[in-house]
Amino acid sequence: MMWVDYNITQAGDHFKVEGDWPGEVMGWTRDGEIDFSKAPKLKRGEWRTKEWKGAVLSVSTLTNQSEELNNFCHQSFTFLKEQIQST
Repeated sequence: MMWVDYNITQAGDHFKVEGDWPGEVMGWTRDGEIDFSKAPKLKRGEWRTKEWKGAVLSVSTLTNQSEELNNFCHQSFTFLKEQIQST
């Protein structure tokens, strides 16, 4: 299991997600943006790298939700964690 440490501040319909340093939660390393060209092909889901950057998974396409969701989280979080820690 991987714990992600961040704060969510909400006021009405608006919210802000903050990590320990700017960009930590949103896919930025301390030295700049994550290089998603190094991202592994996901078994389920896909990497988005245009307007918004990160991994997405459509739950409506899952056949074994628990297993496939766990695999998606493990694959995507492992890559992102490695990229953030390598800086």
